[in-house]
Amino acid sequence: MLDDPGVDMVLCIAGTPTLKTVKGAIEATGRWEKPVVSWAMGRWDEAFLSQLNAVDYHAVFHTPERALRALAVVRDFYRCNSLD
Repeated sequence: MLDDPGVDMVLCIAGTPTLKTVKGAIEATGRWEKPVVSWAMGRWDEAFLSQLNAVDYHAVFHTPERALRALAVVRDFYRCNSLD
């Protein structure tokens, strides 16, 4: 999907996260200069959140709506600054 020139950004909704899947998502999206935001179902406890810092995970969104709003902010930034 990220190879498609018609795709500017992606919201990924996934099942219960594991450290392995988070690392895989970071590696997979690192090849493109497109914003990718993920939201995973389930509860994220403090121990898991602290592990995310070790793999350079930048943000955790509590709902898919918040994740989508983050992408909207990125879109608006690019529109206002004519960076697209």
